[in-house]
Amino acid sequence: MSEPQLRRFRDLLYQHLNNRADALMDLLDALSSNTDASSVVELRLNPLFRRGHDSVYAAIAALDLSPEARRELLRSAIPQEQKRAFWLLGVDVTSHPRPYARTLEDRTMVYVPTVVKGNKPVTIGHRYSMVFLNPEREPQEPPWVVPLDERRVKSDEDAELVGAEQLRALLDDPRLPFHRHLSVIVGDTRYSKPDFLLAFKDRPNVVIIARVRSTRVFYRRYRPDADTGRQ
Repeated sequence: MSEPQLRRFRDLLYQHLNNRADALMDLLDALSSNTDASSVVELRLNPLFRRGHDSVYAAIAALDLSPEARRELLRSAIPQEQKRAFWLLGVDVTSHPRPYARTLEDRTMVYVPTVVKGNKPVTIGHRYSMVFLNPEREPQEPPWVVPLDERRVKSDEDAELVGAEQLRALLDDPRLPFHRHLSVIVGDTRYSKPDFLLAFKDRPNVVIIARVRSTRVFYRRYRPDADTGRQ
């Protein structure tokens, strides 16, 4: 994103912040430039946050962006494709370990990688479903993505179907470029399940590329024997 685009994005965001807009912008700047803060309250020590301790939580409590405002901000931040004839979208689930937050609601067992052989790769926390855009980039550019939507997956929800709902909301929005243009969705093995694939059966402009689990079984469609007439 160029400097003029970034300025326009900031101006648009500021217009949608009704309460404590200045404190929220300072907090956003502090978060974007953070290098060592390990908690939200430590962001107040960042030189870009020019307000007191209480302003941190007051600003967060006042944040209220409508879905329409989020879509408008999203449209302004999406880079235009230059060479590819399609939009490349990705979906994945990430874990947020919260093993010590005993009063936090709806914690559940979540996956966490481990390098210690024999340890189970699980902990207690929340899961989040992320949908993102993989933009075009030059070979020398580092990999980066544009976050499009994030949603916490409740303990009684199917993470892949939550991702399908997020993608459908983006694809069904006529104000976004994915609505009519060819869009390719990529995912890991968890997204090769039939329920996720069938969620887009009515969208001819959507292609799904997902890895298939080694244990997945495929069946050919039954065809009656033309010679014997058996059904």
